[in-house]
Amino acid sequence: MKRIYDFSRKPAKRNYTISDLQDLKVTGQKLSMANPLNADEIRACRDAGIDLFVCGMDQIDDVRSIAPTHFCRVGSKWAQFDSNEELMADAFEAMRRGADMYYTLRSLDAVEKMTREGIPVQSHIGLIPTFSQYCGGLRGWGRKADEAIKNI
Repeated sequence: MKRIYDFSRKPAKRNYTISDLQDLKVTGQKLSMANPLNADEIRACRDAGIDLFVCGMDQIDDVRSIAPTHFCRVGSKWAQFDSNEELMADAFEAMRRGADMYYTLRSLDAVEKMTREGIPVQSHIGLIPTFSQYCGGLRGWGRKADEAIKNI
């Protein structure tokens, strides 16, 4: 268990940190991740030994109460916010409430703004249903470097 300070500078412990996840990616070690939707599912995932949680803003308080040491990513939906400012406000709120990382499908500009503010952020390149009209239908996108660059 790693001792950390969370985004609000409160002492906490986590089973994994961003640094751990980066190191493990190199080794190829697999981890389990679940998206529990309520307190009962959070308890079940914790008791089953799930490594990482991904949740929405409406579950983060329960995650921190029930599984306070689990790494948890909070995410936004694609069209949830009209502006990068609204997205940033949501990311800051998620981090203040105990998220360890924020997930968004928004632009590279939005991702860069978050990283400049010290928010660990995850995004997605690949099968993005929202963009299916741009790439000729529903398919994996960005498997080759030239396509991936167009995506970001």
